[in-house]
Amino acid sequence: MKSDLIHQIKRVYGFKYMLISQETYTNSGAMFDQTIYPAKSNKKLIQTKQGRPTNIYGGYSGNKDAYMAIIRIPGKKEDKLRVVGIPVRSLSKLERLKKTDNAAYLSELHRVIAERTAREKTNRKTGEKTKVYIDFDIVVPKVMYRQLIIDGDLKYTLGSSTYQYNARQLVLSEKSMKILNTDFSKDSFSVDEQNEQLMFVYDDILDKVNRYLPLYDKNKFRKGLNEGRDKFKELPVLPIYNGSSKKSDGKVDIINNMLIGLHCDPSMGNLKSLGIKSPFGMLQTPNGITMNKDSELIYQSPTGLFERRIRLSKLIK
Repeated sequence: MKSDLIHQIKRVYGFKYMLISQETYTNSGAMFDQTIYPAKSNKKLIQTKQGRPTNIYGGYSGNKDAYMAIIRIPGKKEDKLRVVGIPVRSLSKLERLKKTDNAAYLSELHRVIAERTAREKTNRKTGEKTKVYIDFDIVVPKVMYRQLIIDGDLKYTLGSSTYQYNARQLVLSEKSMKILNTDFSKDSFSVDEQNEQLMFVYDDILDKVNRYLPLYDKNKFRKGLNEGRDKFKELPVLPIYNGSSKKSDGKVDIINNMLIGLHCDPSMGNLKSLGIKSPFGMLQTPNGITMNKDSELIYQSPTGLFERRIRLSKLIK
């Protein structure tokens, strides 16, 4: 019966957590971005082949990673755990050594990571450049893309060694769900009523982000959403066009872009109308994602019903 179906849907909407799992994978495709840059491009370059130094011949700028590793970097007060990418160009040698000699495999992996984490230091007097290597230990030698991680209140999957994807689900009220299913271009409510409904949804999303999504402190997204509320209030319900060009975003557009940026995937929303300049949902840490020693790697079954948790502190020697 229809009433039973409605009751079932309402019951499902009441669930606070839906079982989902993401497929983890490694990358074995292209080793670099295809563009070759000149030596004086001011980019950190990779040799096109051995014997062709980048300061003379230029090189590739974009490295492609096969998977990631987690390393421990000793600190004066406390150690730091950091995610590092393992290049595709090193994959075949590492896989060959892993099958024949585990000690040689770990030694080569350490060398690869040392090169990835090294930084160039320039002598101010002579202009000579030298590589500075950091001290580190390998904690987890292989971490795949979309690996689920819980770090305190943060829950995310790895998009790369520098990108995180939110994995904490957004649960909105039944009223918000009804409003989101409304076609405002055909809605019979008055403009004032439509604005009131969309403000309710914005506040509902904002409340959940403030309470449950601290990951969005990155790039000051949470602050931007709070400070952008007044700007959202002044927007029209639907976008305004001047011919074929958009003159103003509408509230409906902004809410859709908020939901896009809160998904657990690479999608990013455009919230420039709220004063948020960075693409919403771009959770990037340029120097590599860091985490707490009590962080957990979550290995899930395809259904999400079963999982195995590994705390990083137990892997640190």
